Amino acid sequence: MFNKGTVDGLKQSIVFFNRAVQEDREYALAHDGLADAYAELGREHSLPPEEAFSKAKEEAAAALAINPDLAEAHITLGEVLASHWDWKGAETELQLD
Repeated sequence: MFNKGTVDGLKQSIVFFNRAVQEDREYALAHDGLADAYAELGREHSLPPEEAFSKAKEEAAAALAINPDLAEAHITLGEVLASHWDWKGAETELQLD
């Protein structure tokens, strides 16, 4: 659903990722999937950007709390920080080795 690139597809992916997280709270990739979906909905203005990016940041942080080496979550968090003009924070997240 996420890869369809539609608002409906993104919203449905949130439902699916939430189910995955309910089944396994330690599923870092599901948290990152939520973060990506919320961030995209914020970029599309399908959700109020502040709400969407807040949820995206929260879910990316949850993914990184579970797996600090999860590159996908660092990328998502970096993109969210950049969207809030936090260039230093974005640079830190996006330049990790």
